Amino acid sequence: MNEHNAKLRILFVGRAIGTFYIFETVFETLLSRGHTITALRDPQWDNAHDAKAETVQALQNQHDTFSIESIVQSAGLRRKILFRTREIRSFRRYITQSGQSAYYTDRYAHYLPKSIKRVSKNKIARALIASPLTEVACAAIEKIIPADSHVMNHIKQLRPDVIIASPANMRFSEEIEYVKAGKKLNVKTVVPVLSWDNLTTKGLIQIKPDVLIAWNSIHAREAAQYHHIPEPSISITGAPVFDRWFENKTPSLDVHEFRTAHRLPQDAPLLLYLGSSVHIARDEAWLVKLLRHALDASEDNELRATHIIVRPHPGNSTPFAHLNVPGISVIPKQGSVPDSAEARQLFFDTAYHARATIGINTSGMIDAIVLRKPGLSYVTSRYAATQLEAQHFNLLKQSNAISLVSTPESFIAAMKKILAGQDERASERKAFITSYIRPCGIETPAGAIIADTIENTV
Repeated sequence: MNEHNAKLRILFVGRAIGTFYIFETVFETLLSRGHTITALRDPQWDNAHDAKAETVQALQNQHDTFSIESIVQSAGLRRKILFRTREIRSFRRYITQSGQSAYYTDRYAHYLPKSIKRVSKNKIARALIASPLTEVACAAIEKIIPADSHVMNHIKQLRPDVIIASPANMRFSEEIEYVKAGKKLNVKTVVPVLSWDNLTTKGLIQIKPDVLIAWNSIHAREAAQYHHIPEPSISITGAPVFDRWFENKTPSLDVHEFRTAHRLPQDAPLLLYLGSSVHIARDEAWLVKLLRHALDASEDNELRATHIIVRPHPGNSTPFAHLNVPGISVIPKQGSVPDSAEARQLFFDTAYHARATIGINTSGMIDAIVLRKPGLSYVTSRYAATQLEAQHFNLLKQSNAISLVSTPESFIAAMKKILAGQDERASERKAFITSYIRPCGIETPAGAIIADTIENTV
């Protein structure tokens, strides 16, 4: 708690309202302690689903101290200059960051100003961008250009005791403008890490907050190494997005009811395929068909009977829209993230009744790990740039919390062990949970620790 147990006015600055569910337990804890939260959204990043975000609606219905407003967007020549130099600094981080996939560097090159984008693949141009002089020049521009007056007026109007901004490092980030203005106004600033890959596959955190909230020691190292956040400013809290999985959840349907509701065979083992985003794997239908074929070709009756449930990534469901193959079901058809009670329950029910999960590279694998479900990842050169060459996936690989398979034969061998009850990664999953998801204690919600951190920042 903050020293005098005072009730705080908290300003949360986000991007799309659809990502607010990530901090649901943080919001709930702060509101339950009597604090007031004004959450700002950036309408340009919202979509139709975001506008109906259940998390936000529930918080508004339950707490008159929680409100939603829109950000004040910076404008004019100042914005153009700053946003261009920020993209250059972010691109510089990519080309000077060791161990990262070239895919993410090339992807970020597309965000550069046209004049620089045209020469971004030239070795001499890249060497110039990578030069420390470029960082010094861009940082000087950032320092010279003052905070946006409209944003500062908005903060003055709201009179927050602390500003929380996340993700604050994606392209065209308006959140970082509130961090910049908040520091000018001597308002404490906090930036919580949004996702498991946010510090390695997104842009640079341009303005150093008073506190950066990291999930774990890996995030803390990445924040210091890649974003130059001073180590004393980094607080490790655990990952709030997974807090709900630690609650005493039970399936809403028993196995017979679940299979009946989704028209699944009653006695077949279930394998849950977790879809990846379009950036990771554009069309995964070929892989699901390959897995189905491998199961069908097995001499083992139980393997042949195994039914595959595909859970598409909500941003990459099109490849499965017309998938009509015996032994494969798509649930839900349009994909989903566990951002509401109903969506979480469906994910939980599906994972609970499945014998194992498999996928390429998705945060859904971490959801399944937290739910103690055996998991596989199919490693293929087709997705090397966004899988084995990606830093965040390699951290998962190195943890041994999932098993890697790379051929139909190794997939079948792994599935045979799982169906026989051999859970070879159980201890590694537990270690991953305690080190990566809840490093501050398995019984303590990350949302509560983050709330403590915010209170102690003021």
